[in-house]
Amino acid sequence: MSHLVHILSDDKEFDPVFLQHLQEQGFNTIYTPFTGNVNDFNYAVKHLADDLEQGHKYAIIAFGDAAKHTLSVAQQSALPHSSMSLLCHLASIQPFGTASSKTYVYPDTCPGFAESDLEEYDKFAAGLSWGRTLTYLRRGFGMIVDLEDLVDEYNRHKFKAKFDVSISSELPCVNHGPKLPSAGGIDREELDLFYGEVDRCDNLPSLEMRLLSRTVGADRVVDEMMISFGHTQEIAWLLPKVPPTNKSVEVPIVSIVSGRGGRLYQEQLYWDQASVLVQIGLLDPTLVPSDMRTKGLQRLPITGNDTA
Repeated sequence: MSHLVHILSDDKEFDPVFLQHLQEQGFNTIYTPFTGNVNDFNYAVKHLADDLEQGHKYAIIAFGDAAKHTLSVAQQSALPHSSMSLLCHLASIQPFGTASSKTYVYPDTCPGFAESDLEEYDKFAAGLSWGRTLTYLRRGFGMIVDLEDLVDEYNRHKFKAKFDVSISSELPCVNHGPKLPSAGGIDREELDLFYGEVDRCDNLPSLEMRLLSRTVGADRVVDEMMISFGHTQEIAWLLPKVPPTNKSVEVPIVSIVSGRGGRLYQEQLYWDQASVLVQIGLLDPTLVPSDMRTKGLQRLPITGNDTA
């Protein structure tokens, strides 16, 4: 079995969401619970590779006491592979780590922060640790995953033609910030409605997007883009309910697109809304409150494409 990942934890059943995420990324998973018998568990850990074909690799992701005992087995050199690397994710109150491992500590978290079915779950720490774990797994298995084609295909169509939500995973999330009415959605139904509005109101013929920089991670692509357009019609995702002003707009945008299992999972867009409002004439940067003007502020610190 290729790309085999053993999950070890203290519960009879493990977080199905975590297992699903691994499987969507192309890993085969086997779950082994730690039931309290240390000798039996250590024996099982030592023999995880017994059924593997020669030359095949496997990985272990362990939680709680299961992680502690697995680490003890590894430190005793009792695991069958000589070339072994360790990655540790620790809650801020966990005191241990090893000199031989890459260790990350997540502030203001408790043990269990990466398990979505526990009260201790912290989605931000879990997301960060997931990306680091995914990078580590792919490096160990020699897996090459190219997210750029998915992102480029998405960018080509999302604001110029009817968007096909089928390229997204089962629970997609698109958040266009600043927070605006109808700006995105968190599930398939909301995205259908949102992109239906985009398709009805947008399809701007003058819209141009220029990629300025790109950073590719294990499960996401961060793009810095410059967009320009003529405000000749309502733009549901950028200027909802604002009638066309026929003004030209140019503004940098940061896009963070996450992929899962070869499909879009999440997108977040950030831009300087004040700059957009100034360029279409809805915000005057010289209208400074009197108390701030007496302190020497003559103009609001709003910039446009100079920020890129």
